Amino acid sequence: MVSGPLTGVGKTTVSNYLASGLNNNGLKVALIDCDYHRGDLHKEIKSKNIKLEDLRVDKFDISDYLVKEGFFFIPRPRNASETAFNFFQSQEFSLLIDKIYESVDYIIIDTPPLLSRPDALMISRVSSEILLVARHAVTTNKEFKESMNQLNSVTNKSTYAVYNCLKRNRFNYGYYNYYDY
Repeated sequence: MVSGPLTGVGKTTVSNYLASGLNNNGLKVALIDCDYHRGDLHKEIKSKNIKLEDLRVDKFDISDYLVKEGFFFIPRPRNASETAFNFFQSQEFSLLIDKIYESVDYIIIDTPPLLSRPDALMISRVSSEILLVARHAVTTNKEFKESMNQLNSVTNKSTYAVYNCLKRNRFNYGYYNYYDY
């Protein structure tokens, strides 16, 4: 699961690059857009939104979501923002994730922001690990700590940080930057 405190920190970009990188190394990957409110990953992958009914376990066939060999993309359902929280806390969602795991090596779930929606907290219960994305000069320490506190209140799963978009001062001197001016 890839999440972050608020919008604009790079959750979707990290999710997409992580899934693509794993797939480029010969692994089967399913990338799932679980930001049912403002998710736009389908635009990057050039896929259409689906109906929530398409995600019913008895109707779901992973081969319908094949983008390229070993890479599957499940877009967010259209008009599902009102029912997102209930779906993510349902047994149906857990069963869907289990069914997808039968066909792939990794599942990368792109989530909505932790501090604005409870959806990511529900999704964390079906995730084996969590990547929490912070963006340089955008994410505050308070936002990051609150996100960690919220995650720790619902799960004890491993959480890793991604510090995104670091802008280095071009006048820095450093061991590897002998000639930065």
